[in-house]
Amino acid sequence: MATAPSSSQQPQSFHPDYDQEVFMIVFSVEGQGFKVDAARLTHHSQFLRDMLCDGSGNLGLTKEGSLEYPIVVHGCSRETFANFLGWLNHDAWKPLKAERTKQLLDILHVSHMWDIVPGVEFATTELLSKADLHPAHRLHLARQYRLLDWIEVPVRMLLTAPLERYTAESQETLDFKLYMVITTTKESIAKARKVLANHPPFPANSDNAPFCLQHDNCKKVWTEKWFLSLARRIHHPSENFPLISIPSTLKTIDHQGMNAECKKYIIEWIDGTFSYLIRKEEDLILEAVATPESGHISGLYKFLQDLRSQASDFRKWLSTDTCATNPPWVCV
Repeated sequence: MATAPSSSQQPQSFHPDYDQEVFMIVFSVEGQGFKVDAARLTHHSQFLRDMLCDGSGNLGLTKEGSLEYPIVVHGCSRETFANFLGWLNHDAWKPLKAERTKQLLDILHVSHMWDIVPGVEFATTELLSKADLHPAHRLHLARQYRLLDWIEVPVRMLLTAPLERYTAESQETLDFKLYMVITTTKESIAKARKVLANHPPFPANSDNAPFCLQHDNCKKVWTEKWFLSLARRIHHPSENFPLISIPSTLKTIDHQGMNAECKKYIIEWIDGTFSYLIRKEEDLILEAVATPESGHISGLYKFLQDLRSQASDFRKWLSTDTCATNPPWVCV
């Protein structure tokens, strides 16, 4: 005959992480029922705590979530919900292996819907390791689930990838307006790269310092090295060379026959006075990144319209007949 436990055997308090009522709650997804431990859900989501608990934080005081009154889940399929519960209820002794991208997308979808931060973090971390996640799809997910940390990398990848590499899936995940942002930015970047590659930057003689007795030879060496090294990298069809890397790259090139002080001055001039053209590509990329971050497609269109209307030296040069064969630093 069992004896009643003494007061010394009874817990005096409960661990804060394990002080929740455990009871079944029923969900209905597309007509199929799911019995779930409510404590698991409320532990991870403030949204669900507010929905399933009363004002005192007690669970199970309403009929909602019972067999008679299941909670109907909209916005996901039975398979999606099952994949989410597979993550929620996985055996702690066995690491969860979500091998299919579809499973991770389902976990991300339901976790985002119910503000379950651990689920979002798990799914996003695993998805980033998937090689089959196209940058267009990744950008689509970033915008859909407000994953701002995801935006910059896929935008940069899309801007450097040829349009012929865009798959049917990537065309479906990129809406037309964002596709236009990407393609318009690609065109602007391509123009800036061609202009810079074909016109080696060199300060006017009036700006030259220090005094150099072999300045004509310095200019010749500089021009030859620019076309043989920098221009070829900029024009390379498959290996992207960021324009912002030009100053640091120039320092590593052997300009044999050129005055060392001349080279140093020109690189400083490029990195200073001339930097607005060196940064043109990066500025365009950052504007494209900012477009999906803000959620307003019109942002980049306004930026591009402003670029076309600006009376900058660069735009003046592009639209001036006398500048057809001369670089912008000559046509001022």
